[in-house]
Amino acid sequence: MVNLAAIYARVSTNEQTTDNQITELQALAAQRSLTIFKTYEDIGYSGKNDKRPQLQAMLKDAIAGRYNVLLAWHIDRLGRSLVDVVNNVQTIQAANVELILHQQSIDTTTPVGKAMISMCAVFAELELSMMKERQRMGIQRARLEGKYKGRPESIPKASKVLMAQHVAAGNTLRKTAAHFNVSVGTIQRAVAEHR
Repeated sequence: MVNLAAIYARVSTNEQTTDNQITELQALAAQRSLTIFKTYEDIGYSGKNDKRPQLQAMLKDAIAGRYNVLLAWHIDRLGRSLVDVVNNVQTIQAANVELILHQQSIDTTTPVGKAMISMCAVFAELELSMMKERQRMGIQRARLEGKYKGRPESIPKASKVLMAQHVAAGNTLRKTAAHFNVSVGTIQRAVAEHR
């Protein structure tokens, strides 16, 4: 099979250009005897935005098997956070597409390149775990300071008391739910809270 390569380039503003990235990647493709299938360029899109049209098109074509090597100038072209990068890389690898990141000299056609990408996945999972832990600690601290009360209640306590009293007066759960225009589950929770 011919090694068909795709090039992915991205710049964050419309004033910037992808020309330097593409020129270097075209030279790299020629050096490796790769035939360029298509060049995908996202101009004016931040790496934080995972809905970049050309990124999505590139991933779709990878899944469809239209090319088997992806060339990108730098790892941050694929996403801003390590988690986003790893998710995109996993999508690419699941499509049996090899990845060459020019500036980092990461090449998944080699065992060392595959190991480097695996290490990125490990660090992405660590980053996600640490983020969740910091969030949990922040919520805990805010609760202690009385600043965090959780999600606001959608039904006021006074209404829940009325619902419980309606059931206590002999009405069925279903009839009470219809009367207050809520679900039977809401009525059950109101009754349980006011026993």
